[in-house]
Amino acid sequence: MRGIRISRIKEVVQQVVREYDIKRVVLAGNFQRGILTREDRACIIVDFNEGSRDAGDTMVIDQRINELLGLDDANSIVVDLDIDKAIKRNSYMERMAILYGA
Repeated sequence: MRGIRISRIKEVVQQVVREYDIKRVVLAGNFQRGILTREDRACIIVDFNEGSRDAGDTMVIDQRINELLGLDDANSIVVDLDIDKAIKRNSYMERMAILYGA
């Protein structure tokens, strides 16, 4: 991954999430200055509306986002569920960028 602008990731996420009952999507990690590079640790966190969460949907969203960004398995961005749990689990989340929702 050479470097992907956060604005490009946001465009892709907004294109993909229209089909799902999602409250918000956040990019969390240690990225700097609006660009995600290979050295950065980051994940996309999908927060579904109450009662609509489906792990299968998350896998489809993960695959679709990475495909549209042109990333292969070795360079893919991880998609996770539940913002609150992901924050507790991942101590590297120095920054967060809202990609979709409020």
